[in-house]
Amino acid sequence: MAPAADLDGSGDPGSGFDGPNRGFATSAELCVASPSRPTNARYDDVVVAEGATARATPAEVAAHSDIIVICVSDTPDVEDVLLGDNGVIHGVQAGALVVDCSTISPQATQAMAEKLAAKGVAMLDAPVSGG
Repeated sequence: MAPAADLDGSGDPGSGFDGPNRGFATSAELCVASPSRPTNARYDDVVVAEGATARATPAEVAAHSDIIVICVSDTPDVEDVLLGDNGVIHGVQAGALVVDCSTISPQATQAMAEKLAAKGVAMLDAPVSGG
């Protein structure tokens, strides 16, 4: 499995992924469709052009990945990406790692981490402060 980057709905938090260090994507899986919002095609196209593989849902990314990195705007979006109908939890394999770079509620993060832990999946909270 290759590491995964879910850059959907990335907006400002994900904009750095298409910067000068975007070469990380050459060994990454890329989720290009979020269950809650349309794809940000400009970022997706750049990262896919660097060699990432497009996947339709977070669950598909998770099914092909050991590491899933997400960076979306708020708690409901993180919940949707991780636990929604097509969320990571439905494709992730035991032993995987979810890294959440979203700046959201610590209590919600702990609750989501517990649900992932029940499937043998670790979660790292790595919020972007914006400053």
